[in-house]
Amino acid sequence: MLNHRSTLPIITSRTTNYKSAFTPLVYDPNAEETAGMNAELIKVWMLLSEAKIIPEEATAALLLLINIPQNWDKTDAFDLGLDLKAN
Repeated sequence: MLNHRSTLPIITSRTTNYKSAFTPLVYDPNAEETAGMNAELIKVWMLLSEAKIIPEEATAALLLLINIPQNWDKTDAFDLGLDLKAN
């Protein structure tokens, strides 16, 4: 019989805003001219791709990542989502 007070984790919502912590990594001050390609996140992705650390079939994920620096100025928050919390 399962006890309703088990030690299984529960999901709680996180309210902390992490945008300022990620700004140095994803902000491109010239995003209008560079389409976000000067953001550190994109530079690291490109280096990892060129070094074949990121598999070739995953390199197209750049198309998803590039949206982060392109829209960084338009966002109010960058939250990581939900946490698991033990009872």
